[in-house]
Amino acid sequence: MNRPLTILSILLSLGGAAAALLGYPLIGAGCALAGFLPGLKEAMSVTLAPQKIAPLLADLVLGFSLDRLHGGPPLFIAVMLCSGLGQSLRILIFPRIGYTGMTWYEPLMFVAALSLYVGANLVTGLGWAGWAFPVLPLFMQGFAAMGALMDRKDFANGKKQSTKAEEGTVAPDFCLNDHEGKPTRLSDFRDKNVLLMFVRGDWCPSCHIMLRTFEKNRHKFAEKNVTLLAVGPDNVDVNREMVKKLELEYRLLADDKQEVIRTYGIYIQEGPNPMAKYEIGSPLPASFLIDKSGVVRCISRADRAADFVNPGRIFEAVASLN
Repeated sequence: MNRPLTILSILLSLGGAAAALLGYPLIGAGCALAGFLPGLKEAMSVTLAPQKIAPLLADLVLGFSLDRLHGGPPLFIAVMLCSGLGQSLRILIFPRIGYTGMTWYEPLMFVAALSLYVGANLVTGLGWAGWAFPVLPLFMQGFAAMGALMDRKDFANGKKQSTKAEEGTVAPDFCLNDHEGKPTRLSDFRDKNVLLMFVRGDWCPSCHIMLRTFEKNRHKFAEKNVTLLAVGPDNVDVNREMVKKLELEYRLLADDKQEVIRTYGIYIQEGPNPMAKYEIGSPLPASFLIDKSGVVRCISRADRAADFVNPGRIFEAVASLN
């Protein structure tokens, strides 16, 4: 599928690098900055390999162009490398660290990038270009750092709501519309094992990584008689677009009133991530492995995110069912 914003971002970055090498570093910095936002937008929503590197490439070209402008050591490349990695590393290695691992990383990289930014400008005396061009990437990195800290707080303080979905109990039945608007009932899958996955919404890039990770392993799950079902807080229209852009072949169910999410006890009433736009609270990520008889056999909540994004661990639990 075409990713026009990523293509635009990469082309602008490469054009900026060429301009800087040809002796037009100010134009190069402008091209890189113009390529940063479209690259970041698709990196946050698609999270495929090219999307992961596009905003980082724009950051590096911006730093390179500013260094060519002042003609000295690569100080601004160091600034933009810290800024870029501060935004993208969690997306790059999310299956290893999940939502709550290394939550110190983004704030630390933001402080490092900000310190280097001030130092580079004081040392080089570059003027308005050195102060102005890195502002937007640094702001977005600060936003990412704030989101990581809020995630940690949410997962630590989010109290489990009243739930009947405990290991060894029958999973609460429900009926929700899938991304095509078709009613889907959990009990319709009683002849199969079901991996029921709850995501935080289309705004959450880490959830996109999880959904695509399980899509890549969908055939392995099918071989083990496991059906994948995802549930999110967005409506059918938003889910339809998410399924399309992530190229998913399994159902994404719309729980826009968050009734099922609350029933399964993965919901916080207050303090959601600022990127989430739900007035009634915010879901937390989790997955429930349900056997053919409808009994919950394995639960992976947000504080066990490594289980949540690692299909191999789910396969171990599935083996015990079969």
